[in-house]
Amino acid sequence: VRAIADDNTFVIRADGLLSYYNGTVTVELGNLGVAWSTYTPTLGTWTLGNGAATGRYIRLGSLVHFVATITFGTTTTFTAGQPTVSLPVTAQSASGYACDIHGVLHDSGALAYDSRCSMSSTTVVQPFIKDTDGNGVVFYNAVSNTVPFTWANGDQIIIAGTYEAAV
Repeated sequence: VRAIADDNTFVIRADGLLSYYNGTVTVELGNLGVAWSTYTPTLGTWTLGNGAATGRYIRLGSLVHFVATITFGTTTTFTAGQPTVSLPVTAQSASGYACDIHGVLHDSGALAYDSRCSMSSTTVVQPFIKDTDGNGVVFYNAVSNTVPFTWANGDQIIIAGTYEAAV
């Protein structure tokens, strides 16, 4: 996880250690004394059925870093419409001005697709699939029950990111 402040970078590693990079040298700042918490992300628009949803997050003041994994089961229903995944803590704003959220759309046994995510409200994010036009211009399409592939048992949406929590 990276947070930029005044052209300097703070990095929170998965083990909870904080380091600071000033453009020249990295300084290990040590253990933050904050443990990861678990949460169960909810899937919106589609019905998870016997699929699984797991998540964890760490909150440092108003900064929240999270990982959510949705694994589809044999009874998951993929209706028309773009899926949403819940955030562990309500965000300050849905405008996305203070967030960095990415995802992986995993077609089990096949490919994994890079995804960007956008907050559609202060409580959920929506994945978008990276695409290009004939001129190489990058844009993002809404994920649906058939985009970027036809979803099935074992497929996953994995979303991770950092955002500003509501006060």
